[in-house]
Amino acid sequence: MRLFTTSKKVAVSLTYVSIVVQALSTMLLTSFYLRTLGAEKYGLYQMINAVAQYIMILDLGISTVMIRYITEFNTKNDHKKAENFAFHFGLIVLAVAACVTAIGVVVNLNLENIYANLTPEEYELSHRMFNVIIIQLVFTVIGHFFQGISFAYEQYAFEKTLSICQIIVNTVLVFSLVTFGFGLMGIVYSNVIVIALHTLISLLYALTAIKFKIRFHGWEMSMLKPAFLLMMAMLLQAIVGHVNSSVDKTILGIMTTKTDVAVYAVAATVITMFNTLPTAVSSVFQPDAVKLVARGSDGEGLTSFIIKPGRIQFMLMGGFIAGFFLFGQDFIICWTNKNMLNAWGYVLIILIPNAVPLMQNTCLSVLNALDKRMFRSVVLVLLTAVNIGLTVALIPVLGPVGAPAATGISYIIGHIVIMNIYYQRKIKLSVPRMFKEMLSRSWLCVIAAAALNLPLMLWRIDGNWLVLAVKALVFCGMYFTLLVLYGFNQSEKQMLLSAINRIRRKKRGKNEH
Repeated sequence: MRLFTTSKKVAVSLTYVSIVVQALSTMLLTSFYLRTLGAEKYGLYQMINAVAQYIMILDLGISTVMIRYITEFNTKNDHKKAENFAFHFGLIVLAVAACVTAIGVVVNLNLENIYANLTPEEYELSHRMFNVIIIQLVFTVIGHFFQGISFAYEQYAFEKTLSICQIIVNTVLVFSLVTFGFGLMGIVYSNVIVIALHTLISLLYALTAIKFKIRFHGWEMSMLKPAFLLMMAMLLQAIVGHVNSSVDKTILGIMTTKTDVAVYAVAATVITMFNTLPTAVSSVFQPDAVKLVARGSDGEGLTSFIIKPGRIQFMLMGGFIAGFFLFGQDFIICWTNKNMLNAWGYVLIILIPNAVPLMQNTCLSVLNALDKRMFRSVVLVLLTAVNIGLTVALIPVLGPVGAPAATGISYIIGHIVIMNIYYQRKIKLSVPRMFKEMLSRSWLCVIAAAALNLPLMLWRIDGNWLVLAVKALVFCGMYFTLLVLYGFNQSEKQMLLSAINRIRRKKRGKNEH
């Protein structure tokens, strides 16, 4: 099987455009918030948003469930069942949206019980922000339903392009509303507007361009039983994801200061950008995993399926980690200020152990296709409790650095140790072969590129973007050269040559015209 079809290449390319646009937007907005609103208000927004994001554990992996089962029914040419499934599942989505609203109202009424260290003015502002965020969460849940339809039909380019437009419009709106005096409310107003528009456009595209029909063909609750298992697994994973991404900020807000929350939020922003690098590759492989399992592929075949995108994921992550180790302090100073410099250490503490599960991200597509997501979700829920306990225990001892340390330890126990034992014994993946082939030769390129660029780490001119850009370009050039000369395997070299040849043909065609 080819690693990337044309549609996948377009999707991955657009995803990386989206990552770049999102990174630029995040950097500009974070700097803008700190400069315009100050660390205290930015920390307040992060605290309130962190609590709101807990509610999104009720998302139930709506998009993933739609992709999984609509793809299966379409593969079997059972379009009637796909329509009926969408109707049944649509009712569940509406119920979820209602639960999100109800829980959001209850949480909003109890913000004083969650954060006891705010002023009366901050409580009043927090309640107003939370009301708008509840509406945003409802639109997000409904939007995931229609986005799942688009991805099931492999309409990657449309959704990725729409996401890019959403980022750009949101950035412009935030700058405008905050500048015109809306303050923190300008941020939440912007978010809800762009997410509502994204949801509406996704709905219209699914119903008109794809011409997907959501029809009732008779009650058939039995077809939802396997979907419920996946939803419950995704619910547990959502608990883990949102708690792990928000618990540190929440506990820091309770046990330390809003400034500490702001520093951690800067680190979390970098980590989020890092997490998008490998998922851009793996996100387009869910339909292929379903098809492989349907054809009865064994453990070795599934291992080979995971290795190919996994190698690309490791090359991206290895380069990012090495580059951030070398120049991350420069980046944080340029982006924010010296008061946020502790974020550099927080990022590295979490990034390094998190690289392993991200490198294996395509394993999740296999688990979904096999309907075996539940074990992973249960393990990660238990580890979330460990993360919370460790965070509370380590902050008094280590200070704010205890929060990322606890997260890093939980990643090692759950993602690296327990899950790889499960992959080997229950899914029959060849884990040793997986790591050997994913890391083959390319890990040496990461180390060599970092070592060769160590002298540049000492060239420090605080706040100088030009110097930072030169360093980054030199590092990227060396790293890419090492990969081409030594790290790439034959298939990857062929992909690179094909891309170069396509560019040459396009240039030749333009010159002829």
